[in-house]
Amino acid sequence: MLGIVLLSLLMTIFSLVTSVVLLYRRSMATERREGRFEAELGAYRLRALPVTASGRLDHLRAALNLSAVTARVFGFRPESYAHMQAGMKRVVGFSAILPVVGLVPGLLLIGPASPALLLVLWVILGRLAFRIVDRRYAAKLFQQLPDALGMIVRSLRVGIPLSRALIIVGQEAEYPTADEFRMISQDVAVGKNLGDTLHNLAERTGLQEYRFFATIMALQAQTGGTLADVLASFADMIRQRIAARKRGHALASEARMSCYVLGGIPFAIGGIMSIINPDYMAVFLTTHMGHMLLGVSALMLGLGFGSMRFIMKRSLG
Repeated sequence: MLGIVLLSLLMTIFSLVTSVVLLYRRSMATERREGRFEAELGAYRLRALPVTASGRLDHLRAALNLSAVTARVFGFRPESYAHMQAGMKRVVGFSAILPVVGLVPGLLLIGPASPALLLVLWVILGRLAFRIVDRRYAAKLFQQLPDALGMIVRSLRVGIPLSRALIIVGQEAEYPTADEFRMISQDVAVGKNLGDTLHNLAERTGLQEYRFFATIMALQAQTGGTLADVLASFADMIRQRIAARKRGHALASEARMSCYVLGGIPFAIGGIMSIINPDYMAVFLTTHMGHMLLGVSALMLGLGFGSMRFIMKRSLG
């Protein structure tokens, strides 16, 4: 009797162990299969955040706050298509190259205050880089606007509706006008007002011409009239403005060359003096007073160069 009980107990234990092993192997196979699916399809599906993972949500919230603060400090605007194309991490990273390279020379020349100055320089370079991105992006849009308006005019004159004309510009125009008009056509397709969409584009890019374009569309919707003729006149006016700006840049070439020559004279004189009288120039490199004079000279030279550039841009604007 005891033998039968022991045999039954052993069989039960064996069955339990076998079941556990089989379940473990099955779970491992399922996990490996899901891992393969995750590796193949994980980049193409949106995973929901676990509600109970408060720690992960806190980390995510902190990361988003840090990104928002960084974007505000460096002048990054997520609503700007040009900034999204450039990328905040890329621009901020490239802006850090000069401060990182100048850290050791700054410690030797300026002292303990150099990290704070280099941090300020990093922020200034980042904001300057985003301003350059904005300026180049707006310049391309301004140069391409007459051609985009010409496409719309030709489409309207052959009987194509305005919504379809915007889609054609988004397909046929060059970058970045094609991308902007593609977004405009998508906004109009979901029911947004064309004038409001163009006003938003003008706010993002800082182009007054798109604000005029939005005003033309709003007036035409209220008063009627031949939209193709109005847009054709507007395109001709913009072409005349582009031609006038190019003539202004050509006339200002002498002033730009004078600016570059005046900015390069101190470096040329310093190099010549280093060759003629090295001991005279060594004072600027070996003494603390010389380091301060070099810093003040570089600051004044930068201010003078920036002032000349500002005057030329204001006169051309």
